[in-house]
Amino acid sequence: RPISGNSPNSQDSVRQMFMLEIVVNELSFRDLNSRCSAAPDVYIARVWMSQLTGTIRTARQMGFGTTIRTEKGFAELELSPGYSLPQWRNDPAVNRDERLFFSSITAKFPHLDGVLDEIAQTAELAEVRVAELSSAGLLAALLLDAVAVSWPSHGIWGTHLLAAEFHELSFDGELMQREVEIRHASGPEHWAQHRAWIEQGQRALLTNGEELWAKSRELFPYLEFCGNAEAEIRALTGNERYYDWVVRCFTLANLQCSRWTAGLFPHLLLPGPATGESNSVHQDPRLRELRVFRMVSGQPRMFEHHMKNNAENKRIHYFADDARRKVCIAYLGDHLPTARY
Repeated sequence: RPISGNSPNSQDSVRQMFMLEIVVNELSFRDLNSRCSAAPDVYIARVWMSQLTGTIRTARQMGFGTTIRTEKGFAELELSPGYSLPQWRNDPAVNRDERLFFSSITAKFPHLDGVLDEIAQTAELAEVRVAELSSAGLLAALLLDAVAVSWPSHGIWGTHLLAAEFHELSFDGELMQREVEIRHASGPEHWAQHRAWIEQGQRALLTNGEELWAKSRELFPYLEFCGNAEAEIRALTGNERYYDWVVRCFTLANLQCSRWTAGLFPHLLLPGPATGESNSVHQDPRLRELRVFRMVSGQPRMFEHHMKNNAENKRIHYFADDARRKVCIAYLGDHLPTARY
């Protein structure tokens, strides 16, 4: 699990962090050719750290969480030859407020845990590459639908949308590759380009199932709810341990569907990672029937693909309609049986 970050202290902060995450792009601290530290000397390192701090401070003002996600070894990072991050934190030549602010948002480094476990599992089967180099931070930003922040160390980082290659290994061993864009900032000016997305995320901080259902069409235009979904969503109180996972599943499914313009739907990018059913389920009429729900049209269909919350044993069953480029969600609840009782 290469990416780490602070655990939220309250349910409200969890919901905010699902929508408004910041992940550090560790590649920006490295020379893209030599892989040594990007800053040639301590003076440039101080300037770039000051700009990174300003970038993150602006994000905080726009509603992002109180911490950022980083690589596990980020705390000991070398910024320039002979000058490390711990040295910068104690450097009297650096503005004291900058040092205290940066320390406050990177003070703890627990691994991805709890509701983020399924993203870590997906990360084991995928990678994101820029300039032919793999980045754990950019992969996390893509999977979390977050914003990656970078040092302004190279022209490639001077954009609010970062072009990258996404590689994933399917469960049957097939390697797939496609181009992706990752939300990005290397200076405070880039946040203006993300304002509409940020405001949408803030509107999505919903407290219960009734609110979630009432705003579902507005927030998730690429999703279609059918089968038992409406009743199961509206029954949510918001106090369930898996409630925030449900909101994030819908958010990520809507995001991936909005990017789905060709080929097969990228099931592995949904929490779990999402998969279809086993052969034993397909071959058992009773088990198949448990997964058959009606589409909006009234047509019965087997919804075999499902997003997973293993900690709470919950599933969201859906159908990726490649004719209409819609993700149809029909079931939200306990893990359906996979064997006869």
